Amino acid sequence: MKKKLIFMPLSLLSVLALLQFGCDSESDESDEVCTEFKPTECSTTIQATACCSDESTCHYVFDGKEYAYTDEGQEELISVMCPDISDEQTAAIYKQMAAQTKRLISEARISAICQ
Repeated sequence: MKKKLIFMPLSLLSVLALLQFGCDSESDESDEVCTEFKPTECSTTIQATACCSDESTCHYVFDGKEYAYTDEGQEELISVMCPDISDEQTAAIYKQMAAQTKRLISEARISAICQ
C-alpha cells in the first residue's frame, strides 16, 4: 500500500509534465502539415506540395493552383505535372501520392493532438 502511495504522485507528475512539454515546439503551431512532392518520373522543375490538416482536408498545390485529394484532382495534377508519361508511370505516381498522403495524415493527426 505504501508503494502505491509513493508511485501515484510520481505518475501524476510525469503525466502533467508530458502534457506540458510533450507538444511544445514551434512546428506544432500550424494547422496544416505539408511536404514537397516531385515524382522522379516527371521532367518538370517545379515541385508540388502536398498538405493535410486531417483525413478529410488534404490537397496538393502545383504552380500556384490547388488540386483536391480526390481521384479527379490527382489525375488532373499528374496530367499537368507530367504530361508525357506512360500508364505504368502514372500508376507508380499514384502509389507514391497515396503513400505520401497517408504519412501526412498521420503527421496531421499527431499535430492535432498537440494543439
